Amino acid sequence: MIHLLALLGILAISFSAVFVRLAGVSPVTATFFRTAYAIPVLAVGWLAVRRADARTRRERLMAFVAGLILAVDLSLWHWTIELLGVGLATVVANVQVVFVGLAAWALHRERPSRLAFPMIAVVLVGVALISGLNRPDAYGSHPVAGSLTGVLAGIS
Repeated sequence: MIHLLALLGILAISFSAVFVRLAGVSPVTATFFRTAYAIPVLAVGWLAVRRADARTRRERLMAFVAGLILAVDLSLWHWTIELLGVGLATVVANVQVVFVGLAAWALHRERPSRLAFPMIAVVLVGVALISGLNRPDAYGSHPVAGSLTGVLAGIS
């Protein structure tokens, strides 16, 4: 049962960019309502564990900062959908794997494999190609700006 629920969750999340585009709302509106819809679920979860919640002030501050970073990520990603299109926005924002790997190397001293850096170069060249390199027939209303916001979303 847990695997089925996980699969349903993955499917719902994977179509979120399509739903945002079909809603036909601005990126700001999409970001606001996607986060607002989560508040009741988070409130129920918080009420269920609040008595056992023994987090320190530092942990609460880190959770707050993480929430702000998520808000930046969602805002940038919704702008990327607007500027680049649904499919490419999802692909470009997945440069996050590059930044997670670099952060693991810098912060936790995890050694990258020999193929890591050549693959990072391939990913970044792919992002540059997605942007259309200022070609008039590039995909999306503003492909270069969309690629930049997508990379920033991946960083955040």
